[in-house]
Amino acid sequence: MAHTGADWLVAQQSQLMSAVSASLDKSSASFLSLTWSVFVVWGLLRFTGTPAHSQELSAQDWNRHARVASVEGPRDRAALLWLKAWSIEPSPEAILQLRRLWIGSLAGAEASFLHGSAIYDAEFSADGRRVVTASWDTTARVWDAATGQPVTSPLKHDRTVSRAAFSPDGQLVATASWDKTARVWNAATGELVGQPLTHENDVRCAEFSSDGQRVVTASYDQTVRVWDVFTGKPAGDAMRHAARVNLAAFTPDGQRVVASDDQAVRVWDVATSQLLGKPLLHDDRQTTAFSPDGRHVALAGKDKTIQVWDMTTGNAVGELLKHNDYISEMSFSADGQRVVTASGDGSVRVWSVATSKLVCDVLHQNGAAQHAKFSPDGRRVIATGYDNTAQVWDLAAGMPVGSPLRHEGLVFYAEFSPDNRQVVTAGTDGTSRVWNVAENQPVGRPLKHEAKVTLAEFSPDGRRVVVGCYDGSASIWDTNTGLVVGVRLKHDARIYRAEFSPDGQLIVTVGADRTAKIWNTTTGQSSCAPLQHNDHVTQASFSLDGRKVITTSQDHTAQVWDVATGQRVGGRLDVGSHIYQAKFTPDGERVVSCSSDKSIRFWDATTGQLDGDSWHLPKGIEYADFSPDGQRVVIGFLYSAQVWDVTTRQAVGSPMKFDGAIRQVKYSSAGDRIVTVSSDNVARVWDAQTGFALSNPLKHFDQLDDAAISLDGRRILTSTDDRIHWWIQETRDLWVPEATVWSHGA
Repeated sequence: MAHTGADWLVAQQSQLMSAVSASLDKSSASFLSLTWSVFVVWGLLRFTGTPAHSQELSAQDWNRHARVASVEGPRDRAALLWLKAWSIEPSPEAILQLRRLWIGSLAGAEASFLHGSAIYDAEFSADGRRVVTASWDTTARVWDAATGQPVTSPLKHDRTVSRAAFSPDGQLVATASWDKTARVWNAATGELVGQPLTHENDVRCAEFSSDGQRVVTASYDQTVRVWDVFTGKPAGDAMRHAARVNLAAFTPDGQRVVASDDQAVRVWDVATSQLLGKPLLHDDRQTTAFSPDGRHVALAGKDKTIQVWDMTTGNAVGELLKHNDYISEMSFSADGQRVVTASGDGSVRVWSVATSKLVCDVLHQNGAAQHAKFSPDGRRVIATGYDNTAQVWDLAAGMPVGSPLRHEGLVFYAEFSPDNRQVVTAGTDGTSRVWNVAENQPVGRPLKHEAKVTLAEFSPDGRRVVVGCYDGSASIWDTNTGLVVGVRLKHDARIYRAEFSPDGQLIVTVGADRTAKIWNTTTGQSSCAPLQHNDHVTQASFSLDGRKVITTSQDHTAQVWDVATGQRVGGRLDVGSHIYQAKFTPDGERVVSCSSDKSIRFWDATTGQLDGDSWHLPKGIEYADFSPDGQRVVIGFLYSAQVWDVTTRQAVGSPMKFDGAIRQVKYSSAGDRIVTVSSDNVARVWDAQTGFALSNPLKHFDQLDDAAISLDGRRILTSTDDRIHWWIQETRDLWVPEATVWSHGA
């Protein structure tokens, strides 16, 4: 029976205390008993914000939300969800997670200014000497597998990097990112090779051909593309699917590409970009795996079964392979004769492809199994679960090899080295680790991704990061050494924004002290006198050539400045009303501003004079926001919003209409989505190109003040009075509330 509030905490206190402390040594017990009451009181206070409808959720629902929070944080929210999950159905998984979060809080494991970002992917080079990792911190890194030292500077994208892969000869690295690009890098120097490989939506996969001359990419824009590695140009036409594409790979001969989307698997001729045969349709697909020779594909469905298919004939191979819960991952052995599956039922199973018979059934230590992969020689499997560990298994004996390989967060990925002697693991604690299988010990130091923090911005080359603080100070850090570069950058009041110049040599900060300041990123010294306004400076942006800066202020003016001298360029841009935003045009010759007096104005960046007619809109502007590239602006009127092309002054897409008066309109950081807030307490997500709604109305019962889209575009944060609400995208057009609602002041 579920408990709530004080009754639940009192009823569970003794049981949970015993369960957690039983996993610790005796010397810790007395101290834990002293701190346990604080932990319980904290939990009680947090539960006062839990909505009544959340009681309808099952233990499985709470566990799912808790796992998400364990990945994305913050720590106190994750602990709250695990506590609630325990109250409904005590489980070993909840105990392990609470133990980690509790002890981590006592030890101060998570500093407020530095967090570990989750690592999505990790892979050895062909010679086993290096490891490449892909992280949520928008970078991929190449590491020395023996020492744990970085080999290059970070390989920088603008959003999460979901895949990183070495070329067959280990000389190059391909990365795929949610910033709509894949990129090829020199694995020794970290320099970009060719131009970015661009799609119109998230790129989820990038793989080399066997000769290393081409890369195939799979994107959520429903296409697969083959590219020339060294020029970055497409090698043929786009191969178009009917749904977003998650995976793509060359066959060993490089003549075909096999790709999987949300609805089907397709085989394409690389030379002609034409479809070969009929698509292999699969409803409710959960995960897909290709055999190394490209002959077979395994499809796992939401019905907890797996079917292997022959890609040449299009026929099913053998019988259905069954689990008792969802299938989280599958992979084939190197010879393609076996497939290993990991399931939410806690088991990792090895099957014969030819006979569909179970070859080996091993049980992961605690909770659901998340990932499983064969060693190159096929004698072992490494599996991960939700207990923050990876485990190597001997398939002949059906026994674990050594003790679990432990992280401080969930282990997303694990893989053997080419010589079978080492494994690499990647976790949500922001580290990837190399382990010696025989000795069951880590090799070298953890491979640590440094995460972005509040008011932080990376330089264009990823070698510097600026961190701004509420106390008016900022610091520039070297991302390779982790050391501060130069002195602290100081304002006399809170810093609102910080931005690097396009070449990364300078940075501009703006603050409530009515100034903008330009700094040298190498020395940390101010390069000129402060740029003064008569009120808070709210924004600053460099021109594309880095020679000028435009600042906006609450004094209703904007000003162009010469970066080298700190002197004003031309006259003050006296808008006369609140400036929503101001940006340079791409050529740097003009500035475009949007203000609350119903006008969009173009200004000569040299003279500060109006350049051409102001663009007066027929209805009053309530809110406005420019796209990241400055080419478009979304205007919020009273009961609608419209995207406009800044150059042609033509409307783009359909109007976005609301039942209540608009309170906010905002572009996502990728520029592909818009979130709106209206007075009927509804938030909604829209396609920035078409104006079509991408979400159901997100209804709130209290006054809705603000909304923001996460970097991956699939979660929304909304605020009402003193409470925060999280929404998750369950399907393409359905967003549902996460169970937890918590107070700003808690």
